[in-house]
Amino acid sequence: MPRLIVLTQVTVAQVIGAARLQRLLRAHWLIPLPRIGKEVLYAAKDLHAAIRRLERGDLLPPDRDEVRRIRASEQKHGKGYVRRPKEPSIFDLDEIHFD
Repeated sequence: MPRLIVLTQVTVAQVIGAARLQRLLRAHWLIPLPRIGKEVLYAAKDLHAAIRRLERGDLLPPDRDEVRRIRASEQKHGKGYVRRPKEPSIFDLDEIHFD
């Protein structure tokens, strides 16, 4: 009889990242097992299937909850997120001036 391999929510979040875990949960690509005690458990085969779908190129549907949160933040602050421009990288050591 095959044994069911389970992973805790903390382990899954460390492996694939907390944000990706939330997106997989909201898209119903990954569903937790019925709770036993306080821990949230996931079947390893379900996680493997979700990762395989991502590797195959299947796109997650838009995360409506996250989009709603971002739009509310933009309205609250009057502007969207603007990335800070990166400092130009120095590739040539001759460009460094030690004055």
